[in-house]
Amino acid sequence: QQLVQEERTEAARIGSGLEEKLDTAVASLTEQLARHRDETEGALSALDQDASGARVLVDELRASSASALDTHRDKLLQCATAIERQWTTGKELAQRCDSLASTQALIHQQLQDRL
Repeated sequence: QQLVQEERTEAARIGSGLEEKLDTAVASLTEQLARHRDETEGALSALDQDASGARVLVDELRASSASALDTHRDKLLQCATAIERQWTTGKELAQRCDSLASTQALIHQQLQDRL
């Protein structure tokens, strides 16, 4: 009976040691989990700030690009208008040259006829 009692005492002592080890392990894991949670929250917060900054930059670039496109479109229209005017002027000059050539040919013919 004393042997049984000693075994029970030893088992209780071993169980108590295991329980302490388990409590220590649980406390350590809980602390690690809390630290990882804090690190994760910090990383997510930084990521959210980066994403927000990227959104702002994209919006600024989009607005800038739209403005540049409008400016370039206006310049392109001005160039097209200037080209059209030059073409029209060139066409008018060609018609005047043709008219002058016809007039010169007529005058030349009249002079030939008089001679």
